[in-house]
Amino acid sequence: MFANGRIWLAYLIVFVSSTCAMAIELVAGRIMAPYIGVSLYTWTSIIGIVLAGMSLGNFVGGLLADRRASRPTLGLTFVAGGLASLGILVMTQLVVATEIQMSLIPRTVLYTTAIFFLPSLVLGMVSPIVIKLALADLKRTGNTVGSIYAFSTVGSIFGTFATGFWLISWLGTRTIVWLVALVLLAMGLVVGEFWRPKGRLAALSGTLLACGVALWINSSNTLRWLAPESIGNYTVATAFVVALLPAILVLLAFLTRRPATVATGLVVVAFGLVYLGWDAGLYRAPCERESNYFCIRTSETTVDGHKVRALVLDHLIHSYVSLDDPKVLGYGYERVYAELTQFYAAEHPGNGLDTLFIGGGGYTFPRYVEAVYPSSTIDVMEIDPAVTQAAHDYLNLSPDTRIRSFNSDARTFLMEWKEPKKYDVVYGDAFNDLSVPYHLTTVEFDQMIASRMKDDGIYVVNVIDKLEGGEFMKAFMNSLREVFPNVYLLSQGEAWKGSGANTYVIMASREPFDWARFERVVGASGPLRTNMLPAPELEAYLSSGRKIVLTDDYVPVDQLVARLFLDRGV
Repeated sequence: MFANGRIWLAYLIVFVSSTCAMAIELVAGRIMAPYIGVSLYTWTSIIGIVLAGMSLGNFVGGLLADRRASRPTLGLTFVAGGLASLGILVMTQLVVATEIQMSLIPRTVLYTTAIFFLPSLVLGMVSPIVIKLALADLKRTGNTVGSIYAFSTVGSIFGTFATGFWLISWLGTRTIVWLVALVLLAMGLVVGEFWRPKGRLAALSGTLLACGVALWINSSNTLRWLAPESIGNYTVATAFVVALLPAILVLLAFLTRRPATVATGLVVVAFGLVYLGWDAGLYRAPCERESNYFCIRTSETTVDGHKVRALVLDHLIHSYVSLDDPKVLGYGYERVYAELTQFYAAEHPGNGLDTLFIGGGGYTFPRYVEAVYPSSTIDVMEIDPAVTQAAHDYLNLSPDTRIRSFNSDARTFLMEWKEPKKYDVVYGDAFNDLSVPYHLTTVEFDQMIASRMKDDGIYVVNVIDKLEGGEFMKAFMNSLREVFPNVYLLSQGEAWKGSGANTYVIMASREPFDWARFERVVGASGPLRTNMLPAPELEAYLSSGRKIVLTDDYVPVDQLVARLFLDRGV
């Protein structure tokens, strides 16, 4: 097949195959995020399952190559890869709609296996078949095999960069899956030479047969049952067909030398089934907007009697926003922030506050500061420009707001920002549930924050952990103590009295915090919601167990929050 100077075709084939495989692997993380989040466990499962699929695919592909290495066989393998890739859409719909009672780690592995194992396996079969067809001269085996693997690796690199840097933000995850499926299908038709005269006739026969079935279905209104209450049955049936077809196509390579008629018919049926579901609203991302960082959507709900709009990033509610009243706060930690800000403003009357936010989310608290302290300056570092745009589009953040948004990673921004401004209050709100950007937890980052604070400024951060048995919050506070002489643990109510995980507020400052005066000043305007863990108990907590200080050289955040994942079991 690759004789007479056409070895470049082998290189092109493995390049395209590896590009598609890496596109699927990168997209996998974004597809899984709205359902199980993005964590060490998610990426461990994705990488492990994809490698397992590729390994088994290499083995099966080697067996197939020894028995029936030919252009039609390679073409059918690509077609099977396209169908298996298309099955990602169907299997995602199926597994997330199925209630599975198991803890987080096994469920993550199960989801990943069901959705991504088969495409990885089929794409793993390509290289052995290509190598078999390319080995015309055994004296050049090493050079041929090495070159093929080199171009395969270059394809993986290209697929990684193209998907991560451009395609996800341009197209979204589901469109990329469609694109990969169509590219693989086209490669299969070309490589398998199904376009030649005999192949064209057979392909036309299969297409006409499939189209006839489709027209009958449409004219007889057979799919009238494709209603919301029947979507589960349709998805199960489609998943069964799409998952079975790759195996059928590979089997055809063993049983017949002219599989184009059956293959084309099956392909048209499979694509038709998935497209019908797509047209009915199935298999789409559960988002209003997909970005490089999040699957973003909003929903309406009620909090404390107030109608609010919730901003959901991936699978978690990040913010509650009242479109009419920016003073409405939905989370307990925001109320603690509000009382700390009230106290600081009372102690520093004058020209307003200079505030900096690490993480914008729904811009709930920046809007609160803008409304309550109208002469304040408000700077927000939000890494995802799509989140900021969503706040404008869906959460009533005014285009004329005094809030300045900087769409950049907080640490990179602080290192590069030349404006010599210092802040009264720095608010940390970048820790998304148990997804913690570890580079914002280290001593080195705390030093950056300290350099941007006024001498009497305060740094407040919300953290999810449990006091007994948790290790992340303790390590985070011990790291802050390397930079700030005063570190306090606060919460709405007395969260530390419970045994489970809760949301806490950590405050760090150069000057001591006068708790008695705080109670008098803030308590005078209404019931006090903020409580502080007494100093003796805080010292006992911080000195217990392992004393871990997070630095750029040692920051095992994922391992420290791992116990919460296991305890949560969801």
